[in-house]
Amino acid sequence: MLFFSKRADLQFLCRYRPEAPCVDYQNVDSFIAVIIAEGKATLQELRTIYSLEDAFTLWETIVVPRYNEYLAIEHAKKKRGGD
Repeated sequence: MLFFSKRADLQFLCRYRPEAPCVDYQNVDSFIAVIIAEGKATLQELRTIYSLEDAFTLWETIVVPRYNEYLAIEHAKKKRGGD
C-alpha cells in the first residue's frame, strides 16, 4: 500500500466534531458509506472496478468541499457576531 505514504494528511478530520446530534452508520463502514451516499460509486463498483486508492481519491473529493463549506459557515457566523 505504497500510495498511503504519498498521500497528504487531512489533519482537519481530527478537529471536526458536528455540533448537532447525528447518527452514524451501524452496518456499513463510514468511509464506504460516504462514497455511496454521495453517488460517486456504487457498492458493486467499489467491489469490482475501483482500487482502494481510487476509493480514497473519491472520498477526498467529498470530504474536502464539505469541510470547506463548514469553515465558510463558521466564518460567516463569526462575522455576524456568533449565533
